[in-house]
Amino acid sequence: MGSIWSWGQKRQVSYILIFSTIIFIIVAVFLTTKFLIKPPEVVELTGDDPVVMWSNAFPVGGNIHGAIAQFVNTEAGMGSPEAYYKFSFFDNRGRLISEKRGRTFFRAGESFFVFERELDFDETPAWTSFSWEKIRWTEKGRPYDKEDYNVEFSDINLRSDIPTPRLEARIENKGLLEIPSVEVVALIIDEYENTVTASRGVTSEIPFRGGLPLTLSWPGPFAFSKNVCDPPLSAHVAVLNGNEENEFDMNEILTDFEKEMEEGFSWTLSSNKMGENETDVTAISLRSEARFLNSRENPIILVLFPEYESRIVSLRILSGLEEYDFVKPIGLREHEEGGLQIDKSEIESILNRNCIQAPRDIRLYTRILN
Repeated sequence: MGSIWSWGQKRQVSYILIFSTIIFIIVAVFLTTKFLIKPPEVVELTGDDPVVMWSNAFPVGGNIHGAIAQFVNTEAGMGSPEAYYKFSFFDNRGRLISEKRGRTFFRAGESFFVFERELDFDETPAWTSFSWEKIRWTEKGRPYDKEDYNVEFSDINLRSDIPTPRLEARIENKGLLEIPSVEVVALIIDEYENTVTASRGVTSEIPFRGGLPLTLSWPGPFAFSKNVCDPPLSAHVAVLNGNEENEFDMNEILTDFEKEMEEGFSWTLSSNKMGENETDVTAISLRSEARFLNSRENPIILVLFPEYESRIVSLRILSGLEEYDFVKPIGLREHEEGGLQIDKSEIESILNRNCIQAPRDIRLYTRILN
């Protein structure tokens, strides 16, 4: 008896069976993947935000400012290739002036700096805050072995007495391997342990046992001690009178001097006789004033004396004040209309030089870059 199905019907049944088998396999694989074979969970690492040690903003010329913050990553086993941060700048009334966001990185257990430049403010912020916004943690980013990667500085020379200060040094590879690149941050510290300004640079690769010249620059002069460099400029004027005969003339000179000085200048006055037999008394008096003013962080005394009086006596008095390098002798000069006068321009020059002075300390920090 022949088959009841034709050849065409058998082929259709075969296609249906094959298609159903494929569908079954696909569904079986999907269900097995979904319910039986679970993909590995992505564990997002978390850590404590690096501790912000301090932050500061500083002028670098005109309205342009820089900002810097020092941080310490307390996580000994984790670092971050992407750490997002925010600087916030406030005026003396606590009002927000501006914000600056950026991205940096850090390694496990690392202490370093976040540095921003080219910030345009109409006024220098009264205070600055720094915060972390988002950090992607990773177990990679271990610190470099100090024996393999180690740098030292030599021939350090800072020119802070020029309109565009610069720091020149030589950075040398003292490690066991070639260094791909080095990030360098220089802090300029004043006599009160304040960070006056900072600069950042990046070197090219440094060969094994090799070295490179390093230059960091600033577009404008350093702004040291605010009580001196920000108006009102402050000075203590100690007048040394040669004798009683010219005491009246000195009073007139001081009256004229006070009228000529602008509002941006503040000063105090003391008067001391400068007779041959009174040099010791005068030196003791001035030394007491110097100690008092130094304790109040006022780094300048201007010692005025008539040019026609004995230079020897003046030097004898000043020799007792050698420990106070802020004592500056200034002589009187002839007035165009006759008589003597205090040289206002010379005083202003001395005050300005103290705003462009050699810093107390230069601190250089480095980290190796990939």
